[in-house]
Amino acid sequence: MLRLRQGLALIMFISVGFFLWLAQVDDDVEGTASSAHKGFQAPNIQLERFDGRSFVLEEVFANGRPALLYFWTSWCPYCERSTEHVQRIDETYGENIEVIGVNVANQDVLTDAEVFIKKHETTFTQLLDKEGEVSSVYQTPPIPLTVWIDEQGAISERRTGAVTYSELEANVIELLEKGD
Repeated sequence: MLRLRQGLALIMFISVGFFLWLAQVDDDVEGTASSAHKGFQAPNIQLERFDGRSFVLEEVFANGRPALLYFWTSWCPYCERSTEHVQRIDETYGENIEVIGVNVANQDVLTDAEVFIKKHETTFTQLLDKEGEVSSVYQTPPIPLTVWIDEQGAISERRTGAVTYSELEANVIELLEKGD
């Protein structure tokens, strides 16, 4: 009976430690993984762009703009197809919505990601999630992951897997009409 109590005490101690560890918040990512869902405020992100400049998601909303977050890697065949559509959205609606690519860099090779960007001639903002913190908060993988965020910073939709231009456009139009 004593061994059972000791075993239960040990399990409780480990469980408490685990939950305390989960409660830690990284300085670069505000919020929790559970908040990266439709209807919740989008966790803020602060990452480095491929060109070395800093990017903060909250600044987009401070300017009253909605955003499209697109998580990708260079080796993902679905990302290969979807990136063309995301680029087209940026070309068509980029004046009204901030299109942001997030390379899941801890699962990719930097030089391959740079080649991918050049190959697809992307003009939208491209960020490096070197340690995977942001990807973790937004519950990525699987990839690609596309997240539509309104001008108030609330997630209006999220989609895992390849996206078509018409899917992207329908959600962008909905965001823009909501903001009017």
